[in-house]
Amino acid sequence: MRWLISLFVVGCGSSSPSSPAATPPAAAPASAAAPAADTTGAAGSAAETPPVAEEPCEADTTEVPDGQHDRYAFQDPKTELWGFKTKAGKVVIKPRYASVYPFRAGGIAAVIDGKTPFAYIDPSGKVLAKAYAFDNGPDYFQEGLARIVGADGKIGFIDDKGVIAISPRFDAAFQFCRGKVEVEQAGKKLVVDRTGAPVAP
Repeated sequence: MRWLISLFVVGCGSSSPSSPAATPPAAAPASAAAPAADTTGAAGSAAETPPVAEEPCEADTTEVPDGQHDRYAFQDPKTELWGFKTKAGKVVIKPRYASVYPFRAGGIAAVIDGKTPFAYIDPSGKVLAKAYAFDNGPDYFQEGLARIVGADGKIGFIDDKGVIAISPRFDAAFQFCRGKVEVEQAGKKLVVDRTGAPVAP
């Protein structure tokens, strides 16, 4: 669940069938030695082990606590806009946002400025990028990356430390899963890695 400070303070492997059991040998005379048990399965092949299903890729929806990087959200009672101040009470980012999200451990926070409408800022208040709108808010981080939008509407990715990992260049993009992401560029679908370089699906 998103945690937003607003008008209130607030993606399998299928199991392979195991080899059929070997047909038991006919009963031997009492004087014959008992045959060794067949542990290899049919036709002498090694018993198959079902593959382990991969865990699904999921977005990071962990609730982020307020106060990281000594930035605490506060609201101006007169304008009802939000900003950030230190624990000691010093205002470091003046109230100018309709709503704000807490700063993440890497030093990046999402804000609602009423124009973009979502943006990412650093602890000084500098705008880092326009956030891709998803699920009624800024995009979730997944594998440490979230989608951003360039001035021309192209999509890229920013990491959870505020560094632009892939500059906006895609017409469409999914979220990262196991180090790769499916994107669309110039009418072609492809898969790229965390640097934006094409890789095998």
